Amino acid sequence: MKKCVKVYNHILLFVLLGISSIVFSRSTFLFIPDTTTYSWLNGSSVNINYSLIDKFNSIPELVLDSNACFVTLPDSVDNSQNIYMRPIIVQSGESCGQAAGIAYTYTYEINYLRNLPANHYGYMDNQYPTHYTWNYLNDGTGGGSWYFDGWDIIKQNGCPNISSWGGLGGSPVKWMTGYENYSYAMKNSIDSYFHIDVADTNGLKTLKHWLLNHNDINQNYGGLACFSMFTGGITEYDTLTSNSVNSGKSIIADWIYSTSDLHSLTIVGLYPPYQPRVGCCV
Repeated sequence: MKKCVKVYNHILLFVLLGISSIVFSRSTFLFIPDTTTYSWLNGSSVNINYSLIDKFNSIPELVLDSNACFVTLPDSVDNSQNIYMRPIIVQSGESCGQAAGIAYTYTYEINYLRNLPANHYGYMDNQYPTHYTWNYLNDGTGGGSWYFDGWDIIKQNGCPNISSWGGLGGSPVKWMTGYENYSYAMKNSIDSYFHIDVADTNGLKTLKHWLLNHNDINQNYGGLACFSMFTGGITEYDTLTSNSVNSGKSIIADWIYSTSDLHSLTIVGLYPPYQPRVGCCV
């Protein structure tokens, strides 16, 4: 069973098109796997500093396509049901940034472009590991990282698939061996990534159209988005009311706000009333 999270605090958010970043200043709903089975591991060693803020500001912004006004948003969009979406994974260590950015979002977007399936654990050639990029970024100690740092790595050097890497994760100090593996990895890259500022209505509309059709009326499938939030742990659960579409399902009603502990997640669609639906990278 999936659970739903309601966020009351500001959220820092990012997406892939490329890719994009976002700042939430309102409450939203996030869906995560059952917390009785999975737990969240936060990237506690990631710090917000001036260098990081400069990085945020340098990422180009994705603007709403001029033809979007001709498109009526549906009641809901669930990109997790598309063949490009890999199955839920269990995050290893503090690799949530790369779980969100690579294992979920990059896997989805590159398979969307190639029209290849990733929606079964057996499609290892079409799925991409967390630790190839994470191991460049975790300081050799298993610390946290940002998804856009992983995207920068594969923009320059490509990314091996799970078959070449030898699994989804592994040791936090593992390095891939073999010229052929690195040569193959260079075929899996990205051209660019972008941010979406969702602090206002226009930004939220851009995000919705990105999730619907990649902000392109000629596309039949939407994209994914990544974000990070400050959380020090869950404090309150609740149940959706009878007038909800998902009546009776569990939600996370509140959590401890933290100024140091970050967790990265992936938005996979829209849910009435057009709140982002999220798959937690655990």
